[in-house]
Amino acid sequence: MNYKYIEIAKAIKEKINDGTYLPGDLLPDQTQIAKEFNTTRSTVHKALKDLVIEGMIYSKRGAGTFVRKDYSLLKDHHQSVTDFDDPFSDRLSNSLESKILQFSVRMPSEAERNHLLVEPEVSIYEVRRVRFLEGEIFSYEHFLMPTTIIKLTDEILKKSVYQSLREQNFHIEGTHRIINAKKASEKDLKNGIVQNATDPVLVIRQLNYLDDGQPFQLLETRYPFAKSDLISDITV
Repeated sequence: MNYKYIEIAKAIKEKINDGTYLPGDLLPDQTQIAKEFNTTRSTVHKALKDLVIEGMIYSKRGAGTFVRKDYSLLKDHHQSVTDFDDPFSDRLSNSLESKILQFSVRMPSEAERNHLLVEPEVSIYEVRRVRFLEGEIFSYEHFLMPTTIIKLTDEILKKSVYQSLREQNFHIEGTHRIINAKKASEKDLKNGIVQNATDPVLVIRQLNYLDDGQPFQLLETRYPFAKSDLISDITV
């Protein structure tokens, strides 16, 4: 059975892929789309939500729904698309300790603005931290985050950013990930992620976003390869 919302999502997706709707374009409002497909706004809302999860569009309160400016970048890099799953469960997050290496605020580059969908005048946090589990190095993180989402503090960074978002009633919707193994860098050696220069590391680069399609974090995490297990469910 071909549900109506799937038909609508497919039609909009085709228009984005064939260039009818370009990156940054405003889509017709839900009432117009519902009229075009002779359906309800709730059905259109479900179709648009699926496209948000796929990373093709985002909604801006009071302005409408837009094609993501960086959609062509995401498509060209063949990123995996999944519903958001916190890489650290609540139990594990509470067990992790963090050493903050960098916590600063700066203006984003053009590429960073396009990824995070922020205006030129919006500043971003830049954070680097090493995470420990039971006294051993668990991972190294480097992430960027708009200062307009929540106010970060040392206390939040030593615990869980995701938990803090949820406590402030933000709903984390999805993530786009690039996962690969790389040769260890000098920084990996310096940060203790590996013991030898020949050791590989597991690198996960991801863009996390909220339920309205707004990206809230551009994150790269590096794990000691020997301790890394990867399980992924990908819906195509």
